[in-house]
Amino acid sequence: MDDVASELLVNIPTGAELVDPRAGEHNNVALSAVSKSDDGEALLVVFTGLTNSEGGSFDYTLRVGFPNEASETWKQRQFRDTLQQFGLVEKTDKRARFATTDEDKDEVVAKFSTLIGTSYNIKLTESKSGFLNFRLLRS
Repeated sequence: MDDVASELLVNIPTGAELVDPRAGEHNNVALSAVSKSDDGEALLVVFTGLTNSEGGSFDYTLRVGFPNEASETWKQRQFRDTLQQFGLVEKTDKRARFATTDEDKDEVVAKFSTLIGTSYNIKLTESKSGFLNFRLLRS
């Protein structure tokens, strides 16, 4: 039985061969929609006009959790960094930003909505856990 299994495993690709075809740099993609998640706890920013390495088109949704005072530091930084990347907060501002009420969250969505139709250069990289990480590239 072990011989059969070892023969089968020879043809199974290793992690190094499995690459997300959506990963890579994507130029001139449009920010096309902004909303809150269904549970109201995250900002959703949709980009369209992306092409994967296999030639297929796809949309990418950036999801960033709305932090509050009790949120972990990484979540607070992620939110602030996202606001900075899109020019909604000065890059020199190191203070945490919180979106705790529905009004706060709606204001963030409204500010991002002013960017709908803007084209960006972005980079998607695959994390070790298989998720795509987003980064806005300077144009």
